[in-house]
Amino acid sequence: LDVRPLRQSNGEAEFNEVFLDEVFVADEYLLGEPGQGWRITATTLQNERTQISSGVSVGTEDGLRELITGENFVGTREHALEVLGRAAAISTAIGAMNLRETLRQVNGLQPGSGSSLAKVAHGRLARQTAGDLLKLAGPAALFAHAPAAAVNSQLSVPAALIGGGTIEIQLNVIAERILGLPRS
Repeated sequence: LDVRPLRQSNGEAEFNEVFLDEVFVADEYLLGEPGQGWRITATTLQNERTQISSGVSVGTEDGLRELITGENFVGTREHALEVLGRAAAISTAIGAMNLRETLRQVNGLQPGSGSSLAKVAHGRLARQTAGDLLKLAGPAALFAHAPAAAVNSQLSVPAALIGGGTIEIQLNVIAERILGLPRS
């Protein structure tokens, strides 16, 4: 087993390459029936998306709150609070979608397409909030004394957009499974 961390621009290694060499798995450890590998993988990914967006979207606005509380932002307080309110509202809505997906699973149902909706919403929230943080931090974000949340959140956006399946993949899932559009 060889695990190779993939270092991101924010210094974290939240993803890994995993190589299994000369590994034998006995038949009794097979998950599901032969030929069901993709169904099991898709269910695992749906669970991962629900976990990612629920655990990460809660508190997405914390960096904004910290910047505003410290009176360390450019622009009007009214604008800053509007940006914070929008981020908090979207984060709460994502939390509600994730709760619905969790309740589906508690009731014995498979994860639904809501996990894809929550993942897309979380990715967009992360990107928007990171941009808003940089705008509110203003020119200070360019210097060593920059608010850490402003810079780190921007560097963390790619992970939010890729983890659990890219936004583009999730939009395809939504198009096909929710909207019933034909597969292209």
